[in-house]
Amino acid sequence: MEQLSVALNEHHQFDPGNLEGTITIEMGQQILPWLPSLLFSQIANVSPNVAFAAHNITQDTPRMILSEQVDMAIRFQFAHMSKDIYEMPLVDVEVFAMVREDHPLKEKAVEVEALLNYNFALIEMPLFNQFHSSLIEASMEKRGTPIKVMYRSTSASSVKQAALHSDLIFPALGNYAKHCGEGLRAIQVTNIPEVNKLTLCAYIHRKNRKSKKHLWLYEMVKSKLQGD
Repeated sequence: MEQLSVALNEHHQFDPGNLEGTITIEMGQQILPWLPSLLFSQIANVSPNVAFAAHNITQDTPRMILSEQVDMAIRFQFAHMSKDIYEMPLVDVEVFAMVREDHPLKEKAVEVEALLNYNFALIEMPLFNQFHSSLIEASMEKRGTPIKVMYRSTSASSVKQAALHSDLIFPALGNYAKHCGEGLRAIQVTNIPEVNKLTLCAYIHRKNRKSKKHLWLYEMVKSKLQGD
C-alpha cells in the first residue's frame, strides 16, 4: 500500500489538506454498500491529494492493520482481537428482520418466535465466523429454538436479492435498511435484546491511538454513522 504521509504545520497542528497517499478502510458487509461514498466525498473535499480505498473485512484484516496496510477497520464489536489492535466504539445500531415488501409477515414489530415460521438468509461476517456461525444462530440455539438458514453469503447484495425473490428473512443493521432497503421492509424484533442492538467499532493499530490522522478519521466515520 502507498504509505500515507501526515503533515504538520509550523504550529504542529494536523492539517488534512496536506495529506498524501491512500487511506484504506476495511468494513463489514452491511456497511460497505453505503458508507464509503459518504467518506470519499468528505475526504476528497478536505484532502484532495489523498486516494481512498474501501474493502470488505476478511480473515486477513487484523494482520493488515498490524502491518499498517489498512488504516482502520469498521465492524461489530469483537472480543477476540489482538492486544495490539485498539478498539474505538462508534455507535450503537439497531438490528431488524428484513423481508420483501409483499412478504406474508405483515407486522411492523414481532417477537422472534413469529419469525420461526420462515427460513432465513444470512450476510456472513468472515472475521466473526471464526468463532460462531452467526450472532442470531448462536442466540437462538441458546433458546432451544434454532433457525433454519437456507442461504448464506458474504455479499449483502446477494442476500438482498435472494430475499426479494422469496419469503426468506435476513437480519440487517438499521442503516443498511435505510440506505439499501429498496423493495424491503424492516421488522422490529422485540424480545431478543442480545441481538437487537449492536455496537459498531473502529479498529486501528494500538500505536496509532493518539495519532492525529487516525483521530481525525475516527471522528469523520463517527459523524457519518451518528448523522445517518
